[in-house]
Amino acid sequence: MILSTHKIILDTCNKYIKKILIIIFLCLNLVTCTVNQNFDKLYSNQEYHKAYNLLKNKGNDNSLSYQERELKVLLHLAISDVTTFLPLLDDALLKSVPKTMTNWHSLSRSWIKFLSAETDIDYQNVLVTLPRIPFQEKKTEQLRLIIQTHSLSRLKRYQEALAYLNASKLTDSSSDLMYIQGIALQNLNQIEYAKKSFEHLINISSNKKLKSLSYFHLGNIFVQENKLEQAQQYYMQAWDLNPYQADLNFQLGKILQKKAYGDLHYRYYRASLRLNENLAEAWYYLNI
Repeated sequence: MILSTHKIILDTCNKYIKKILIIIFLCLNLVTCTVNQNFDKLYSNQEYHKAYNLLKNKGNDNSLSYQERELKVLLHLAISDVTTFLPLLDDALLKSVPKTMTNWHSLSRSWIKFLSAETDIDYQNVLVTLPRIPFQEKKTEQLRLIIQTHSLSRLKRYQEALAYLNASKLTDSSSDLMYIQGIALQNLNQIEYAKKSFEHLINISSNKKLKSLSYFHLGNIFVQENKLEQAQQYYMQAWDLNPYQADLNFQLGKILQKKAYGDLHYRYYRASLRLNENLAEAWYYLNI
């Protein structure tokens, strides 16, 4: 009788324990779903810092959904803050790669190589790593195209770079892609189209560095056309935005020397050498 009573009590306890465990499991799932939903909302609004903090506050998680979200947000954060987030992205890439994230993993690896690329071999390795399948996310696909077309341009494969840009619907919405397009067109001697690309970038972009470079390249085009007055105007606009360009200071010096502005040209030759002491032509024009 006593054993029977104990059995009933144990069975009852086990039923309650099972119910409690089920409730706990459901609650945890509900919390996870809520965190993931909030993360996805922040991520889609490009609030990457908030999304990452939400993810980390959840605690370490080896689930597939966690790994996917972690890799995606770390890539975007590392683009804007290399010092803080690049080591974290590197750590995330050491983990086993879910099949659903192969493209993201390859893009991240390619971008890391792209950051330090200098030689032709470096840029070839960037292209080998880069995924060929387009991304659905506009911002991510822009990054893939920037890496691809910039690397092709550095390898002087301008026709290929231009073909990818022409096939994309993202060029007009990205200052970087617009600039790469202008460079490719200029090197393919499609000068009028290159002018339009640089001018369009100047009109749409808030990126001072790219605007300055666009003014600089427009100045170079007008020098080739022997329109020195226009060239000088564009060079000066480039200089106003970013005076710390060795080639720009050198070109300004050459124009001012041709136009016989006294000794003003020496100022720009000296500035170009302060920025790049190996600029041989500047040494020559300074008669040193």
